[in-house]
Amino acid sequence: MENYLKNASYICKMKLLYLMVVLVLFSLLTACDAIQKADGIVLDKQSHKPLRDVVIGQSDPDGPKKDFYDSDILNSDSTGHYHYNQIGGSGRFHLYFRKSGYLTQKVNYEGTPKEDTIFLARSGN
Repeated sequence: MENYLKNASYICKMKLLYLMVVLVLFSLLTACDAIQKADGIVLDKQSHKPLRDVVIGQSDPDGPKKDFYDSDILNSDSTGHYHYNQIGGSGRFHLYFRKSGYLTQKVNYEGTPKEDTIFLARSGN
């Protein structure tokens, strides 16, 4: 009987250890931050020419916080291309594209990164 109790105690301890390992692994997997990635080109909607120095960020420039967060800001290059990479959050995110003389555009990104073409319309058109 004493041997049976030792075996039962050992089995209970092993089950508890197994449960703890599973919980720790689950916590680690669910706490991992996603990589937010977006690449593409920004073009003028009418002429389809590349737009350089388009300000791109995750904050709404027309919302309560009028400015982009410093860590979120990037600009399109001289060929209109942009490359956004950020660690944190989920795979779902949005970017605002803003340039003087153009309407600000919000683009939603979800899941697998892809190359995107963003067309900005001139304000007043």
